[in-house]
Amino acid sequence: YLDTLSDILQCKDVHGTAMEDEACWDRMESYVRFKTIYNYASYLDEDYVDAVHEWHNKRWGKVAKKQRWKKCYNDASYLLGWASSYLYVENEFPKERKEATLAMLRSIRTEFNDSLATTRWMDRGSRVAAQEKLRMMFFEVAYPDEWPESVFRNEGQLHETGYADNIDIIGYNAVKRATVRVFETPHRNRWGESYPIVVNAFYSPMVNGLWVPAGIIHKPFYSEDFDQARNYGALGTICGHEMTHGFDDTGHLLDGNGDQKDWWDPDTFDEFDQRADCLAAQYDDYGKEVPDWFDGAHVDGSATLGENIA
Repeated sequence: YLDTLSDILQCKDVHGTAMEDEACWDRMESYVRFKTIYNYASYLDEDYVDAVHEWHNKRWGKVAKKQRWKKCYNDASYLLGWASSYLYVENEFPKERKEATLAMLRSIRTEFNDSLATTRWMDRGSRVAAQEKLRMMFFEVAYPDEWPESVFRNEGQLHETGYADNIDIIGYNAVKRATVRVFETPHRNRWGESYPIVVNAFYSPMVNGLWVPAGIIHKPFYSEDFDQARNYGALGTICGHEMTHGFDDTGHLLDGNGDQKDWWDPDTFDEFDQRADCLAAQYDDYGKEVPDWFDGAHVDGSATLGENIA
């Protein structure tokens, strides 16, 4: 491995001059040592945490040190995302919200379908194809019908006295599972690295699927105490936004199976591009109207086009 690595990496000083092998490897060893300490520092004692925090401040300017309770919450909800999600869903999440959100998604899809039917800049064949993609879009709401093995993957292996050791155990088990999954048939509706506890929603153009985790089916976005107008205005807006990503600057290039192909008529693709360019130009102007506020910077309409469309 190291012999191959030496062929790939070449050490040069700040002037671009090649360095001697010994100096080169000393620098590489130093870098690897630094990255090891840097990656582990937040899981070690305060001396390491403070050292890395001071380095951050010198490099990027002073930033507030993360409060301990926030760090504990973030680590637990991310590193043990599935276990945390399971506890939340089983103990706090009203199960009827899952079906209510599915009903909301279906009704939004019906209105979206009707809107596509009257979109005049699309030819009939492209409209039908777009409606078929919308029909094929699957919804994963609140939590999976079958909980994955990762919920209990680390059960009985973690302990209270070694935080860094626990990080190693969690990482080892995750990599071990990932090496097995490489040889398994992919599941289109797999939640991936997102969890039901997350306060967000997602659309994947590669599988034409939409995820609405339990974490966002909650106040202030949703409540049984709210009237329908308020729920649709909050959570419904988010659901419609994610659904529209299936037809944004990236989504419109892929069909209902997530395959990139010419599934629209060429003239319809051109019509889409014309309208997308117009929207990008509109967003390019945001920030220019009061240049003193933003030091001449402004929105890049092409970079934000997907979100602007949705």
